[in-house]
Amino acid sequence: MKSKWLFLLLWMCVIVRPEAWGQEVKSANTVAEEWIQVSSSSATVLQWFEWIEKSTGIVLSYNPAQMELGDVCRIEHGGKMTVETLVRRILSGYQMKIAVVPPRKLVIHARKIESYDVSGTVSEEDSEERLYGAVVTLEDKDGKQWNTISNGKGIFRLHVPEGICSSVTVG
Repeated sequence: MKSKWLFLLLWMCVIVRPEAWGQEVKSANTVAEEWIQVSSSSATVLQWFEWIEKSTGIVLSYNPAQMELGDVCRIEHGGKMTVETLVRRILSGYQMKIAVVPPRKLVIHARKIESYDVSGTVSEEDSEERLYGAVVTLEDKDGKQWNTISNGKGIFRLHVPEGICSSVTVG
């Protein structure tokens, strides 16, 4: 009798797979990694967010005081992309983090990237004569450059995003 039960138990373990009884468990990141088909078009940030929620059933949670929801965002090149990629394109002028809250919620922490005007006067070191046409270059840690040229009075002004400057060159 014991061998009969042992055989039945063994049969259940081999033939009837326990995975079929359980629920499929997905990664917590799958909501942000879901694919969505996007057409090239323009809409406000709020309209894009509403469209994402309606199209995917994902709830977007964000602080509207930290975003310009009325700003128009154009998606130039549509196509198939992840929800996270689309949100990053919509909020391209923002520093952001995305957190997933199961089952289908994305929490978006966003902060507008500040920009600054860097200005000054370029003059020769010895004579202090102001230099016209001097090239002023700001470079970030990744090698991306922002350039401008001084005017007839040696004055330059450069509009740059926050945190970019790692070196300044005048040539």
